[in-house]
Amino acid sequence: MKAIVDIIPLILLLGAIQGFILAIVLLTIKSSNHQANRILAIILILFSINIFLHTVVHIEHTFSIPLLSRLKNNLHFFFKPLLIFYGLAFLFGPLFYFYCKSIIFTDFGLKRKHLVHFLPSIISLSIVVPFFLVLGPEYLDLNKEARNFDSIFSILSWLIFIQAFSYIIAVIIMFYKQTRIYRNPIKPTYKWLVFFMICFALIWVMAIFMEINASKVESWNYVWLLASFFIYITGYMGLKQPQIFTGKADLLSVKSSKKYERSSLTEENAILYLNKLQQLMDKDKPYLQADLTLPKLAENMSIPYHHLSQIINENLGKNFFEFVNGYRVKAAMSEMNNPTKKHLNIAAIGMEVGFNSISSFNAAFKKYSGMTPSQFLESNKGDRK
Repeated sequence: MKAIVDIIPLILLLGAIQGFILAIVLLTIKSSNHQANRILAIILILFSINIFLHTVVHIEHTFSIPLLSRLKNNLHFFFKPLLIFYGLAFLFGPLFYFYCKSIIFTDFGLKRKHLVHFLPSIISLSIVVPFFLVLGPEYLDLNKEARNFDSIFSILSWLIFIQAFSYIIAVIIMFYKQTRIYRNPIKPTYKWLVFFMICFALIWVMAIFMEINASKVESWNYVWLLASFFIYITGYMGLKQPQIFTGKADLLSVKSSKKYERSSLTEENAILYLNKLQQLMDKDKPYLQADLTLPKLAENMSIPYHHLSQIINENLGKNFFEFVNGYRVKAAMSEMNNPTKKHLNIAAIGMEVGFNSISSFNAAFKKYSGMTPSQFLESNKGDRK
């Protein structure tokens, strides 16, 4: 047991050091999404400083080290900054939210209006800084049972937790909407984002548990060990999949295209339009119209047709006819499996779902299903009875 206690500070310190190194790498690496990397670097720096300060306190309480004791009693060099982090902890929630938004919407940019998210941190700092300036070693005795102003710091702690989970919920909602639109998200940044969200949430869940059930400094080892684990895995994933941080992956939601480089369509609007398009296709089934064209579909959606073309090309990786024919083939398969439609021949089913000719129906059907309509019908005979 003693060996485990001895190695915990080493694991924590190595985690803090790696966090600082990763932050430097993220700030200097060439990337197509500099903003996301800068925000993640700040998050890693905040985690690393917290881990370092906690580790120093933990070492001083677990081991007898005269140098640390002198620093504690005379300079308070390591302990007073812990009070400052009551204010800096309010930065985690907004930074987490803006990082995730920068990953999901690569054209997202921080603006002056976003500064309001950092007001809780500024207010909290204005509360704790006076304590930082005037408190002496008698207050910073972490073994003291009764401390002045404990209620203030307890309130700040719970406000930090509430704020953090408010941003976590906001990110989950934002991510759900995105993955609902892109039903099979395959881009590496999404897998990384899920990992990042889970780790961030687990760290705060553990922190709340420690706040409620643990009073000793050593108990918070679990929180900062989890944070160190997050830093270690972040470094590992950065080595295994560097495209996560370089932004050079073949993203599903944003594909570079000179054709649309001057487009006024923002990514957020593209996602709204795509959601609207899919709802329209599922509900109103405009693809059943044989004379459906891109301008007609755009007019039906009340959006510019060149924007509709862009989201189909870039976000779905298809042209207009491939997109529409995909729906038509699915509808034809449904008709072929419908016992009430078994009196219809293949040509009739093709015309019913919007194809102009049997040849175009056969070609599209084979492209999407890997077999001809006749082969599909033969393989599903039992389902039509």
